[in-house]
Amino acid sequence: MARVARIVAVALALLAAALVIAIALLFPWGPISGLTVENARRTTAPPRIVVIFSTPTPVEAILKRKRAGFIRAKLSDCRSGDTLASEVAAQRAGYLRDDGRVQRRPRPSSPASYVAIFDDVADRRGQLCFSLDGGSMWAGKLWSDQIPLALTPG
Repeated sequence: MARVARIVAVALALLAAALVIAIALLFPWGPISGLTVENARRTTAPPRIVVIFSTPTPVEAILKRKRAGFIRAKLSDCRSGDTLASEVAAQRAGYLRDDGRVQRRPRPSSPASYVAIFDDVADRRGQLCFSLDGGSMWAGKLWSDQIPLALTPG
């Protein structure tokens, strides 16, 4: 009886390991490392928040390497983590509405530099944070660290 229980336990452990490996291979999951914010400003006409950011590799390459469906640039409340605004940075099959508000900046010294334009969230109190996140339509999750913004006028 103990031998049968041991065989069943090993079979279940192997099945669980195979399931974990399949999920890891099929669905994007993991951090987006190296995000930096170069500049963040609040404009008045029209009221917008403009964030210039960079990543070590282009977001399109991250999207492809992680096999993700989309990557978004996101403004959130630093304390609660609640998303206040987001814009598509890169996507594969049109999962999300893309207004083209995240654009690569033409700059030879840093090919992975972008500008993201958000509608102003001035009615929110507290510190604003910028981050990247993403995944696929059905499963998976990508994330970066939240970077607190020091907004300048202009």
